[in-house]
Amino acid sequence: MADEVITSLSNMFGLKDLTNYVGEITFFKKLPLMVGTKPAGEGAAGVAEVPGDGLQSCAPKSSPGALVAIGNPSKLRQQSITIQDPRLEVALPLLLKECQTLGMWYRTSSRNSTTKQKIKHEARCISQTLGAGILQHISMAFTCGHLCIDYDGQLSTGSILQEINALQTKLDATENEAEQRVLEEDITGKILWFCWHGICLEVHELLSEVLNYIRKAGEVYGLLKIGQIIEQVMPDLNGDQAHLQRIMADARAGTSKHQLWLAATAPQHTNLRDKTISRDKPTRNTEETNLGTSSQMSPTSADL
Repeated sequence: MADEVITSLSNMFGLKDLTNYVGEITFFKKLPLMVGTKPAGEGAAGVAEVPGDGLQSCAPKSSPGALVAIGNPSKLRQQSITIQDPRLEVALPLLLKECQTLGMWYRTSSRNSTTKQKIKHEARCISQTLGAGILQHISMAFTCGHLCIDYDGQLSTGSILQEINALQTKLDATENEAEQRVLEEDITGKILWFCWHGICLEVHELLSEVLNYIRKAGEVYGLLKIGQIIEQVMPDLNGDQAHLQRIMADARAGTSKHQLWLAATAPQHTNLRDKTISRDKPTRNTEETNLGTSSQMSPTSADL
């Protein structure tokens, strides 16, 4: 069941195609460890210890210094390349090959056209997922040569997991369907924002390595061309994805649909309570009227 959820979340963010540009994104592989549900007997080799108050340490440990063992950049194409970060072993050689293909401005072969079509297709696929914003950041990094991913570096893993658990407790306790819906939106939004933040942290780290690698390879122009191709593809979220995007943005902004619902329904609850009290508790005038009637009906001494 957990594997199915992780696969579903990975697909929501388009990670399969994003890996072609930044390497393997391992956030979801580390997710069980972060939430304290690591399978028994599973090792944690190469994974930094995860404290309860941050996501930064979830990235695999890498050796200090250069990420790739390369010699003279002008001889890079003739040399074998050793990539120390396992997340980049597959993606970097393929990305470099595409940069070399597109970087040859005089090349008009079908190979050049095929590479462009491949990039456009992958970009369109990502643009239809919650990873569309991440793709835009990747495009800007490729075209501008610097990182500009926008994420909250102060997000606390422990705090957001506690908030999600607290909302789940409220959801389990209520039988009001309207309240259940807004609580479900709050929970989903926080989960998606938590995932977005973790993915962005890793992409930021990987992008730095990718840019460093391509610069040393002398293929910056080819990377620029890839960024320009991606740039032409605009986000194209369908109704469901757009809705998820909105509730994720609400979670990031700290907007709670549940709190808004409580505020909106508070006057209704107050009016209902007042009407109930008014119906169940007799008024002072009513009591006086009843007492007066009772007094009139009681026999006096003159009557006797």
